[in-house]
Amino acid sequence: MIKTSIDSFKFQISTTFIQFTEAGKTALLDERTTLNTVTGEIDEDEFKRISYRISDQGISSRLFVRTQKIGFDKSQKQEILEILINSKLLKGDYLKGISKDTIQTVFAYIIALGLIKMDFSTFLKHGNIVDIDIKSDLYNMDKTVSKYFLKQINKLASNKGNLTAKKDNLGLQFGFRKNNNNINSSPFLKFYHKHLELISNSKEFTESFLNKSILNETKKILRFETTIKNNHHFKKLLKQIKIENLNNNLEDVLSLSEEQLFQIQKIILKKHVNFYDKKDPSSINKDEYQNLDYIEKAILQTIEYNIQKGYDIEFIIEELLISGKNRKTNYNHKKKIINLYNQFILTDTHSKKTIISNELLKKLLE
Repeated sequence: MIKTSIDSFKFQISTTFIQFTEAGKTALLDERTTLNTVTGEIDEDEFKRISYRISDQGISSRLFVRTQKIGFDKSQKQEILEILINSKLLKGDYLKGISKDTIQTVFAYIIALGLIKMDFSTFLKHGNIVDIDIKSDLYNMDKTVSKYFLKQINKLASNKGNLTAKKDNLGLQFGFRKNNNNINSSPFLKFYHKHLELISNSKEFTESFLNKSILNETKKILRFETTIKNNHHFKKLLKQIKIENLNNNLEDVLSLSEEQLFQIQKIILKKHVNFYDKKDPSSINKDEYQNLDYIEKAILQTIEYNIQKGYDIEFIIEELLISGKNRKTNYNHKKKIINLYNQFILTDTHSKKTIISNELLKKLLE
């Protein structure tokens, strides 16, 4: 089972659409900063350094008002409120993530901070979001299965990721979240075991809001997270899943289904992971292939078909062995399958990237 939703994002809205309370004026307007760039993007570390932080029982949010110059005309400026929003604002519904069903809870939390006023419709329609983290919770993945799965993912990677397997941390990361200028060729993504992350890095939040049942549920969850950096990145990904006429305002992003969000994640994952390396047809000796009998050709076609479906050679061999036959017959049959596989399908690269029969791996890479 896979459950996909949004985990976090940076919300941006022109201050012309909101009102500041007295507390908000003191906390935010007195600390505003002029940003001299056209794009208005702020480095993550810089945002954390200069933003107003609220933290309570393990829930953390940051707000920041900046004055942004528009283009090269120094006289044209606009004020932007930025809010860092994450699914911990949902408290006991944390695992549900941010979606159409939970966004009102997120909105209520922000308004309850007592810093700004705006209506829900404005929040949805006039706020743009960037740095969008999509998360998929992969179920039935205890620590043992997760560790094996992550090793297989890393074997399939064109460039090895950062694999961590410690007592308090189990995960795999590709790319970099900070200062990543290669979001198209090497986008940031990570896998991590949710239970270990909660008890190691989110202890206060976990103890405050997650009951024993939810915490036990996380023991078999491997989380898969990817980041959509900005509107340009968002549009490019949407085009690949054949969706047009959506912008990065909150309402449009929340209109994406779980399946569409998961498709976006798979596109990002495939920037790092190759599923199947097939032998170049030009390298196959055609005379040798023609000399195969019809049974050998049928076996070869079956092997290739199942590998493309995501099954590994060990699984395929077991399926092709003839039940009820004696050990010697099956030994000879197995030898023939392996020889055909090695001669006509296996490449040097493929031999280093063992393809496993894990159904989850197939769903991620199909």
